[in-house]
Amino acid sequence: MGHFEFDAATGTAKVDTNATTIWGFDSDKPSFFDALSKVQDSMRDHFVDMIDRQEASTLTEKVTLTNGNKVVEFYQKNYHSEDYECNSLLSIKGITRLVA
Repeated sequence: MGHFEFDAATGTAKVDTNATTIWGFDSDKPSFFDALSKVQDSMRDHFVDMIDRQEASTLTEKVTLTNGNKVVEFYQKNYHSEDYECNSLLSIKGITRLVA
């Protein structure tokens, strides 16, 4: 299991060693596009759709990565305090769980 925190202002995340290994990142501060490039081509649109859900908490379906790992992620999203429609994402704290 790995942990990460994504900063929407910078478009980068801070990921722990486990998440770095599971995803196959070259750095512990990958960008969103670095993460997207690690998702199998056939699943990329679906992966983006799962992230874009305007909910405070999201549990993803199984995602297959280019390195063969399969993961499920839990996102706790933080929006601007006066954004009742959840359009102004500030950050995402998440957990990556390796499932296969």
